[in-house]
Amino acid sequence: QLYLQSERYRRPTLIGLARSDIFERDVMAEHREIMEHAVGRKTDAAVASLALHYRRTGKSIEAILLARQ
Repeated sequence: QLYLQSERYRRPTLIGLARSDIFERDVMAEHREIMEHAVGRKTDAAVASLALHYRRTGKSIEAILLARQ
């Protein structure tokens, strides 16, 4: 069930990645940063990076959905 719910938001983001006029992100770099902080046991930095990643993802999804209207 969790997978299905995450797909609801992931798919529009993936479709929107081809539209550079909506947003520009380096998602792999965001993931790498989160991983490096987590592996390095930099808890506060990992949490901050993850929170920023979530906010950026939310804004990206919002932009994609608004562009579809």
